[in-house]
Amino acid sequence: MKVFCFSRAELEKKLRLPGVIKAVEGVYKSKAKGETVVWPTVTHHFDDRGAVMDIRSGYDKGSEVYGAKILGTFPENEKKGLPPFSGILLAVDGVTGLPKGIMDAS
Repeated sequence: MKVFCFSRAELEKKLRLPGVIKAVEGVYKSKAKGETVVWPTVTHHFDDRGAVMDIRSGYDKGSEVYGAKILGTFPENEKKGLPPFSGILLAVDGVTGLPKGIMDAS
């Protein structure tokens, strides 16, 4: 089993807008056919930092992929020279349950 892992820099080099549009279009077509599921979002507020983290997940039967994104917004990071928004995405094969890839989701 091979799991692909892509940093933001790698994604910026590999992704091209026409391919991204085609992939997003495919998901919307699956959604129109009732072949997608969006699971409840999990959210946690770090009140002492004014930050928030959420986990968003779902399944696209049309492409047989499910996945989850963990996203964080930490506004105070800017003062530390760090990005205020970050995330990671895990894509999983909907037939086998094996991970397909991990990538920067910011």
